[in-house]
Amino acid sequence: MLQSLPSVPTEPRAEESAVQPLLHWLQHHPQFQHLHQDPKPAPTRSRQRRVLDWLLHQVGARPEEFHGTAYVTASLEQDSAIVAKVVTTSNWVDAVGNFNLLLFANGIANPIGWISAGLLTGILLKFDKEVYTSVARGRKGNRRLTYVVAMVGLLPFSALKTLGTGVGVEVMQNQAALEQRQATSLINQSLLQERGQIARIQIADPTYAAVQQQCLRGQQQLARLPHTDPRWDSVQVELFGEWSERRQDWNRRGRTDLRPICVQQKLIEADQRQRTAEARRRVEALEQQRISTGNDLRFLKQTYPSRYEQVFNDHGQFRSSVQLVQVAIDNYLDKLAHGQWGQLGLSLYVLMFSLLSSATACCMVLLHPTKPEVAMSWDEDVRRERDRWLVEQILSTDAGYGPNSPGSQSPKYRRDQ
Repeated sequence: MLQSLPSVPTEPRAEESAVQPLLHWLQHHPQFQHLHQDPKPAPTRSRQRRVLDWLLHQVGARPEEFHGTAYVTASLEQDSAIVAKVVTTSNWVDAVGNFNLLLFANGIANPIGWISAGLLTGILLKFDKEVYTSVARGRKGNRRLTYVVAMVGLLPFSALKTLGTGVGVEVMQNQAALEQRQATSLINQSLLQERGQIARIQIADPTYAAVQQQCLRGQQQLARLPHTDPRWDSVQVELFGEWSERRQDWNRRGRTDLRPICVQQKLIEADQRQRTAEARRRVEALEQQRISTGNDLRFLKQTYPSRYEQVFNDHGQFRSSVQLVQVAIDNYLDKLAHGQWGQLGLSLYVLMFSLLSSATACCMVLLHPTKPEVAMSWDEDVRRERDRWLVEQILSTDAGYGPNSPGSQSPKYRRDQ
Protein backbone atom coordinates (compact mmCIF):
# COMPACT_ATOMS: atom_id res chain seq x y z
CA MET A 1 0.00 0.00 0.00
CA LEU A 2 2.78 2.38 0.86
CA GLN A 3 4.50 1.82 -2.43
CA SER A 4 1.39 2.97 -4.31
CA LEU A 5 1.18 6.26 -2.46
CA PRO A 6 2.19 9.36 -4.43
CA SER A 7 5.38 10.94 -3.28
CA VAL A 8 4.15 14.44 -2.61
CA PRO A 9 6.60 16.47 -0.56
CA THR A 10 5.17 18.02 2.56
CA GLU A 11 6.73 20.65 4.73
CA PRO A 12 7.37 19.70 8.41
CA ARG A 13 5.35 22.72 9.57
CA ALA A 14 2.34 21.50 7.63
CA GLU A 15 2.63 18.11 9.32
CA GLU A 16 2.76 19.66 12.77
CA SER A 17 -0.13 22.08 12.09
CA ALA A 18 -2.34 19.25 10.77
CA VAL A 19 -2.15 17.00 13.85
CA GLN A 20 -4.63 18.84 16.06
CA PRO A 21 -7.21 19.50 13.29
CA LEU A 22 -7.01 15.84 12.34
CA LEU A 23 -7.79 14.74 15.88
CA HIS A 24 -10.68 17.22 16.10
CA TRP A 25 -12.04 16.10 12.74
CA LEU A 26 -11.93 12.41 13.67
CA GLN A 27 -13.61 13.17 16.96
CA HIS A 28 -16.63 14.90 15.33
CA HIS A 29 -16.95 13.13 11.99
CA PRO A 30 -20.32 11.28 11.80
CA GLN A 31 -18.73 8.17 10.28
CA PHE A 32 -16.58 7.67 13.38
CA GLN A 33 -19.08 8.45 16.13
CA HIS A 34 -19.50 4.73 16.92
CA LEU A 35 -15.85 4.72 17.92
CA HIS A 36 -16.26 7.72 20.20
CA GLN A 37 -17.11 6.40 23.65
CA ASP A 38 -16.55 7.79 27.05
CA PRO A 39 -13.52 6.05 28.54
CA LYS A 40 -14.23 3.89 31.51
CA PRO A 41 -12.52 5.01 34.67
CA ALA A 42 -9.49 2.90 35.45
CA PRO A 43 -9.98 0.71 38.55
CA THR A 44 -8.13 1.84 41.60
CA ARG A 45 -5.16 -0.39 42.32
CA SER A 46 -3.62 -0.90 45.71
CA ARG A 47 -0.04 0.08 46.38
CA GLN A 48 1.01 -3.57 46.63
CA ARG A 49 -0.58 -4.32 43.26
CA ARG A 50 1.18 -1.37 41.65
CA VAL A 51 4.51 -2.55 43.06
CA LEU A 52 3.85 -6.09 41.83
CA ASP A 53 2.87 -4.85 38.37
CA TRP A 54 6.03 -2.76 38.22
CA LEU A 55 8.20 -5.74 39.18
CA LEU A 56 6.55 -7.99 36.60
CA HIS A 57 6.98 -5.24 34.04
CA GLN A 58 10.71 -5.17 34.77
CA VAL A 59 11.34 -8.91 34.41
CA GLY A 60 8.73 -9.85 31.80
CA ALA A 61 9.21 -9.51 28.05
CA ARG A 62 6.80 -7.06 26.41
CA PRO A 63 5.56 -7.51 22.81
CA GLU A 64 5.98 -3.83 21.91
CA GLU A 65 9.71 -4.12 22.60
CA PHE A 66 10.12 -6.72 19.83
CA HIS A 67 9.22 -4.40 16.93
CA GLY A 68 9.34 -0.78 15.89
CA THR A 69 6.51 1.67 15.34
CA ALA A 70 6.94 2.75 11.73
CA TYR A 71 4.62 0.11 10.28
CA VAL A 72 2.92 -2.41 12.59
CA THR A 73 0.41 -4.90 11.26
CA ALA A 74 -1.91 -7.10 13.26
CA SER A 75 0.09 -10.19 12.35
CA LEU A 76 3.29 -8.52 13.55
CA GLU A 77 1.67 -7.71 16.88
CA GLN A 78 0.56 -11.33 17.23
CA ASP A 79 4.00 -12.69 16.33
CA SER A 80 5.68 -10.33 18.80
CA ALA A 81 3.20 -11.34 21.50
CA ILE A 82 3.98 -15.03 20.91
CA VAL A 83 7.74 -14.42 21.05
CA ALA A 84 7.34 -12.41 24.26
CA LYS A 85 5.26 -15.17 25.87
CA VAL A 86 7.78 -17.88 24.93
CA VAL A 87 10.68 -15.79 26.25
CA THR A 88 8.85 -15.03 29.50
CA THR A 89 7.88 -18.68 30.00
CA SER A 90 11.42 -19.88 29.38
CA ASN A 91 12.83 -17.29 31.77
CA TRP A 92 10.40 -18.18 34.55
CA VAL A 93 11.08 -21.91 34.20
CA ASP A 94 14.79 -21.23 34.64
CA ALA A 95 14.08 -18.76 37.43
CA VAL A 96 12.33 -21.41 39.55
CA GLY A 97 15.24 -23.86 39.30
CA ASN A 98 17.90 -21.21 39.78
CA PHE A 99 16.04 -19.78 42.77
CA ASN A 100 16.25 -23.18 44.49
CA LEU A 101 19.95 -23.36 43.77
CA LEU A 102 20.61 -19.82 45.01
CA LEU A 103 18.40 -20.37 48.05
CA PHE A 104 20.33 -23.42 49.21
CA ALA A 105 23.64 -21.72 48.40
CA ASN A 106 22.71 -18.69 50.53
CA GLY A 107 21.16 -20.71 53.35
CA ILE A 108 17.56 -21.87 53.39
CA ALA A 109 17.24 -21.48 57.15
CA ASN A 110 18.45 -17.87 57.06
CA PRO A 111 16.01 -15.05 56.18
CA ILE A 112 18.89 -13.22 54.51
CA GLY A 113 19.31 -16.26 52.28
CA TRP A 114 15.73 -15.92 51.03
CA ILE A 115 16.20 -12.21 50.37
CA SER A 116 19.53 -12.76 48.59
CA ALA A 117 18.14 -15.61 46.48
CA GLY A 118 15.13 -13.50 45.50
CA LEU A 119 17.24 -10.48 44.55
CA LEU A 120 19.71 -12.56 42.55
CA THR A 121 16.88 -14.35 40.75
CA GLY A 122 15.29 -11.00 39.91
CA ILE A 123 18.60 -9.73 38.55
CA LEU A 124 18.95 -12.86 36.41
CA LEU A 125 15.42 -12.40 35.06
CA LYS A 126 16.04 -8.75 34.28
CA PHE A 127 19.37 -9.43 32.59
CA ASP A 128 17.95 -12.32 30.61
CA LYS A 129 14.98 -10.25 29.45
CA GLU A 130 17.27 -7.42 28.32
CA VAL A 131 19.52 -9.81 26.40
CA TYR A 132 16.57 -11.43 24.62
CA THR A 133 15.10 -8.01 23.82
CA SER A 134 18.44 -6.72 22.54
CA VAL A 135 18.77 -9.65 20.15
CA ALA A 136 15.13 -9.47 19.04
CA ARG A 137 15.42 -5.74 18.27
CA GLY A 138 18.32 -6.38 15.92
CA ARG A 139 17.65 -4.60 12.65
CA LYS A 140 19.41 -3.84 9.44
CA GLY A 141 22.65 -2.04 10.14
CA ASN A 142 23.48 -3.65 13.47
CA ARG A 143 22.97 -7.35 12.72
CA ARG A 144 26.63 -8.08 13.41
CA LEU A 145 26.33 -6.67 16.92
CA THR A 146 23.18 -8.70 17.41
CA TYR A 147 24.93 -11.94 16.50
CA VAL A 148 27.85 -11.10 18.79
CA VAL A 149 25.44 -10.53 21.68
CA ALA A 150 23.73 -13.83 20.87
CA MET A 151 26.97 -15.83 20.75
CA VAL A 152 28.64 -14.22 23.75
CA GLY A 153 25.64 -13.54 25.98
CA LEU A 154 22.39 -15.19 24.95
CA LEU A 155 23.43 -18.77 24.15
CA PRO A 156 26.04 -19.29 26.94
CA PHE A 157 23.79 -17.64 29.50
CA SER A 158 20.85 -19.80 28.46
CA ALA A 159 22.98 -22.95 28.79
CA LEU A 160 24.20 -21.86 32.22
CA LYS A 161 20.66 -21.17 33.40
CA THR A 162 19.49 -24.54 32.11
CA LEU A 163 22.23 -26.32 34.04
CA GLY A 164 21.41 -24.27 37.13
CA THR A 165 17.76 -25.26 36.79
CA GLY A 166 18.61 -28.96 36.79
CA VAL A 167 21.01 -28.63 39.72
CA GLY A 168 18.46 -26.56 41.64
CA VAL A 169 15.86 -29.32 41.35
CA GLU A 170 18.52 -31.89 42.30
CA VAL A 171 19.33 -29.96 45.49
CA MET A 172 15.67 -29.53 46.35
CA GLN A 173 14.52 -33.15 45.93
CA ASN A 174 17.66 -35.25 46.40
CA GLN A 175 19.40 -33.83 49.47
CA ALA A 176 19.42 -37.17 51.31
CA ALA A 177 21.23 -38.86 48.42
CA LEU A 178 23.74 -35.99 48.29
CA GLU A 179 24.49 -36.48 51.99
CA GLN A 180 25.09 -40.18 51.36
CA ARG A 181 27.32 -39.34 48.41
CA GLN A 182 29.47 -37.02 50.50
CA ALA A 183 29.65 -39.60 53.31
CA THR A 184 30.75 -42.22 50.78
CA SER A 185 33.44 -39.87 49.49
CA LEU A 186 34.76 -39.21 53.00
CA ILE A 187 34.81 -42.93 53.84
CA ASN A 188 36.66 -43.74 50.64
CA GLN A 189 39.22 -41.06 51.46
CA SER A 190 39.67 -42.48 54.97
CA LEU A 191 40.05 -46.05 53.73
CA LEU A 192 42.52 -44.84 51.11
CA GLN A 193 44.60 -43.32 53.89
CA GLU A 194 44.40 -46.62 55.79
CA ARG A 195 45.69 -48.49 52.76
CA GLY A 196 48.38 -45.83 52.32
CA GLN A 197 49.46 -46.59 55.86
CA ILE A 198 49.93 -50.23 54.90
CA ALA A 199 52.15 -49.20 52.00
CA ARG A 200 54.19 -46.96 54.29
CA ILE A 201 54.65 -49.80 56.78
CA GLN A 202 55.89 -52.10 54.03
CA ILE A 203 58.59 -49.59 53.20
CA ALA A 204 61.64 -50.68 55.18
CA ASP A 205 62.75 -48.84 58.29
CA PRO A 206 65.52 -46.32 57.49
CA THR A 207 67.91 -48.32 59.66
CA TYR A 208 66.98 -51.59 58.00
CA ALA A 209 69.17 -51.13 54.90
CA ALA A 210 72.29 -50.44 56.96
CA VAL A 211 71.61 -53.41 59.27
CA GLN A 212 70.94 -55.66 56.29
CA GLN A 213 74.23 -54.66 54.63
CA GLN A 214 76.16 -55.24 57.85
CA CYS A 215 74.58 -58.67 58.31
CA LEU A 216 75.34 -59.62 54.68
CA ARG A 217 78.95 -58.51 54.87
CA GLY A 218 79.40 -60.28 58.21
CA GLN A 219 78.01 -63.54 56.81
CA GLN A 220 80.34 -63.28 53.80
CA GLN A 221 83.28 -62.66 56.09
CA LEU A 222 82.25 -65.54 58.32
CA ALA A 223 82.04 -67.87 55.31
CA ARG A 224 85.59 -67.01 54.27
CA LEU A 225 87.09 -67.68 57.75
CA PRO A 226 87.97 -71.21 58.80
CA HIS A 227 86.51 -72.42 62.07
CA THR A 228 90.01 -72.62 63.49
CA ASP A 229 90.48 -68.89 62.98
CA PRO A 230 90.19 -67.06 66.32
CA ARG A 231 88.16 -64.28 64.59
CA TRP A 232 85.45 -66.74 63.63
CA ASP A 233 83.93 -66.86 67.10
CA SER A 234 83.92 -63.07 67.50
CA VAL A 235 82.23 -62.56 64.11
CA GLN A 236 79.73 -65.30 64.96
CA VAL A 237 78.83 -63.60 68.24
CA GLU A 238 78.61 -60.20 66.56
CA LEU A 239 76.20 -61.50 63.97
CA PHE A 240 74.06 -64.03 65.91
CA GLY A 241 74.96 -63.64 69.57
CA GLU A 242 76.22 -66.20 72.09
CA TRP A 243 75.23 -69.81 71.77
CA SER A 244 73.50 -69.54 75.11
CA GLU A 245 71.29 -66.73 73.73
CA ARG A 246 70.01 -68.70 70.77
CA ARG A 247 66.63 -69.37 72.47
CA GLN A 248 66.31 -65.94 73.97
CA ASP A 249 63.28 -63.73 73.14
CA TRP A 250 65.00 -60.60 71.90
CA ASN A 251 61.70 -58.71 71.82
CA ARG A 252 61.56 -58.65 75.60
CA ARG A 253 64.87 -56.88 75.84
CA GLY A 254 64.96 -53.10 75.55
CA ARG A 255 65.77 -51.48 72.28
CA THR A 256 68.76 -49.84 73.89
CA ASP A 257 70.33 -53.23 74.57
CA LEU A 258 73.01 -54.30 72.12
CA ARG A 259 71.57 -56.87 69.75
CA PRO A 260 73.42 -59.01 67.23
CA ILE A 261 73.32 -57.54 63.76
CA CYS A 262 71.50 -60.37 61.97
CA VAL A 263 69.12 -60.79 64.89
CA GLN A 264 68.31 -57.09 64.68
CA GLN A 265 67.53 -57.49 60.94
CA LYS A 266 65.11 -60.33 61.65
CA LEU A 267 63.44 -58.35 64.40
CA ILE A 268 62.87 -55.38 62.05
CA GLU A 269 61.41 -57.68 59.39
CA ALA A 270 59.12 -59.38 61.90
CA ASP A 271 57.92 -56.02 63.21
CA GLN A 272 57.08 -54.85 59.70
CA ARG A 273 55.15 -58.05 58.98
CA GLN A 274 53.21 -57.75 62.21
CA ARG A 275 52.27 -54.12 61.75
CA THR A 276 51.32 -54.74 58.09
CA ALA A 277 49.10 -57.65 59.07
CA GLU A 278 47.42 -55.58 61.79
CA ALA A 279 46.77 -52.71 59.35
CA ARG A 280 45.32 -55.12 56.81
CA ARG A 281 43.08 -56.72 59.40
CA ARG A 282 41.85 -53.26 60.46
CA VAL A 283 40.99 -52.26 56.88
CA GLU A 284 39.23 -55.57 56.26
CA ALA A 285 37.27 -55.19 59.50
CA LEU A 286 36.25 -51.65 58.52
CA GLU A 287 35.08 -52.82 55.12
CA GLN A 288 33.05 -55.65 56.67
CA GLN A 289 31.54 -53.24 59.19
CA ARG A 290 30.65 -50.85 56.37
CA ILE A 291 28.87 -53.61 54.48
CA SER A 292 26.96 -54.76 57.55
CA THR A 293 25.94 -51.21 58.44
CA GLY A 294 24.54 -50.54 54.98
CA ASN A 295 24.50 -46.78 55.50
CA ASP A 296 27.64 -44.77 54.80
CA LEU A 297 26.40 -41.76 56.74
CA ARG A 298 25.85 -43.82 59.88
CA PHE A 299 29.12 -45.71 59.34
CA LEU A 300 31.03 -42.44 59.00
CA LYS A 301 29.54 -41.16 62.26
CA GLN A 302 30.47 -44.37 64.10
CA THR A 303 33.94 -44.90 62.67
CA TYR A 304 35.29 -41.46 61.82
CA PRO A 305 33.39 -39.06 64.13
CA SER A 306 35.83 -36.18 63.65
CA ARG A 307 35.33 -36.18 59.88
CA TYR A 308 31.60 -36.53 60.33
CA GLU A 309 31.38 -33.48 62.60
CA GLN A 310 33.37 -31.35 60.17
CA VAL A 311 30.77 -31.82 57.41
CA PHE A 312 27.45 -32.84 59.00
CA ASN A 313 25.41 -31.77 62.01
CA ASP A 314 23.74 -34.06 64.52
CA HIS A 315 20.83 -34.68 62.14
CA GLY A 316 23.10 -35.79 59.31
CA GLN A 317 22.62 -32.61 57.27
CA PHE A 318 25.31 -30.48 55.67
CA ARG A 319 26.70 -27.80 57.94
CA SER A 320 27.65 -25.66 54.93
CA SER A 321 25.08 -24.89 52.25
CA VAL A 322 27.91 -24.02 49.87
CA GLN A 323 29.29 -27.53 50.23
CA LEU A 324 25.82 -28.95 49.58
CA VAL A 325 25.62 -27.06 46.28
CA GLN A 326 29.16 -28.13 45.39
CA VAL A 327 28.33 -31.80 45.96
CA ALA A 328 25.11 -31.39 43.96
CA ILE A 329 26.97 -29.92 40.99
CA ASP A 330 29.62 -32.67 41.10
CA ASN A 331 26.96 -35.36 41.38
CA TYR A 332 24.88 -33.89 38.56
CA LEU A 333 27.75 -33.46 36.13
CA ASP A 334 29.13 -36.90 36.97
CA LYS A 335 25.83 -38.61 36.24
CA LEU A 336 25.38 -36.67 33.00
CA ALA A 337 28.93 -37.50 31.89
CA HIS A 338 28.54 -41.24 32.63
CA GLY A 339 25.09 -41.53 31.09
CA GLN A 340 23.35 -42.30 34.40
CA TRP A 341 20.34 -40.26 33.34
CA GLY A 342 17.80 -42.56 34.95
CA GLN A 343 19.18 -41.68 38.39
CA LEU A 344 18.49 -37.97 37.88
CA GLY A 345 14.72 -38.42 38.06
CA LEU A 346 12.68 -35.22 38.10
CA SER A 347 15.75 -33.03 37.68
CA LEU A 348 16.40 -34.61 34.26
CA TYR A 349 12.83 -33.87 33.15
CA VAL A 350 13.09 -30.27 34.31
CA LEU A 351 16.51 -29.98 32.67
CA MET A 352 15.16 -31.20 29.33
CA PHE A 353 12.11 -28.93 29.59
CA SER A 354 14.35 -25.97 30.37
CA LEU A 355 16.71 -26.88 27.54
CA LEU A 356 13.92 -27.16 24.97
CA SER A 357 12.17 -23.98 26.11
CA SER A 358 15.44 -22.03 26.08
CA ALA A 359 16.37 -23.39 22.65
CA THR A 360 12.92 -22.48 21.30
CA ALA A 361 13.12 -18.98 22.76
CA CYS A 362 16.62 -18.44 21.35
CA CYS A 363 15.61 -19.59 17.87
CA MET A 364 12.48 -17.45 17.82
CA VAL A 365 14.38 -14.38 19.03
CA LEU A 366 17.17 -14.90 16.50
CA LEU A 367 14.75 -15.35 13.59
CA HIS A 368 12.30 -12.62 14.62
CA PRO A 369 14.35 -9.65 13.30
CA THR A 370 14.68 -11.32 9.88
CA LYS A 371 10.95 -11.04 9.13
CA PRO A 372 10.10 -8.36 6.53
CA GLU A 373 7.37 -6.89 8.73
CA VAL A 374 9.80 -6.44 11.60
CA ALA A 375 12.31 -4.78 9.31
CA MET A 376 9.63 -2.39 8.04
CA SER A 377 8.59 -1.51 11.58
CA TRP A 378 12.11 -0.14 12.17
CA ASP A 379 12.57 1.48 8.76
CA GLU A 380 12.81 5.27 8.99
CA ASP A 381 11.99 5.63 5.30
CA VAL A 382 8.71 3.83 5.92
CA ARG A 383 8.03 6.08 8.89
CA ARG A 384 8.55 9.23 6.84
CA GLU A 385 6.38 7.92 3.98
CA ARG A 386 3.63 7.03 6.45
CA ASP A 387 3.67 10.52 7.96
CA ARG A 388 3.73 12.11 4.51
CA TRP A 389 0.76 10.05 3.33
CA LEU A 390 -1.21 10.79 6.49
CA VAL A 391 -0.74 14.55 6.10
CA GLU A 392 -1.65 14.29 2.44
CA GLN A 393 -4.87 12.53 3.34
CA ILE A 394 -5.71 15.22 5.88
CA LEU A 395 -5.13 18.02 3.38
CA SER A 396 -7.11 16.27 0.64
CA THR A 397 -10.28 15.62 2.67
CA ASP A 398 -13.53 17.13 1.44
CA ALA A 399 -14.47 20.64 2.53
CA GLY A 400 -17.50 19.50 4.53
CA TYR A 401 -15.69 16.95 6.63
CA GLY A 402 -12.13 18.05 6.27
CA PRO A 403 -10.22 18.99 9.39
CA ASN A 404 -9.51 22.46 7.96
CA SER A 405 -13.12 23.32 7.00
CA PRO A 406 -15.10 25.78 9.06
CA GLY A 407 -17.94 23.35 9.55
CA SER A 408 -15.68 20.84 11.20
CA GLN A 409 -14.86 23.02 14.16
CA SER A 410 -17.90 21.85 16.09
CA PRO A 411 -20.59 19.21 15.63
CA LYS A 412 -23.40 21.81 15.36
CA TYR A 413 -21.74 23.43 12.35
CA ARG A 414 -21.66 20.21 10.29
CA ARG A 415 -23.50 20.25 6.97
CA ASP A 416 -26.54 18.08 6.63
CA GLN A 417 -26.04 15.06 4.46
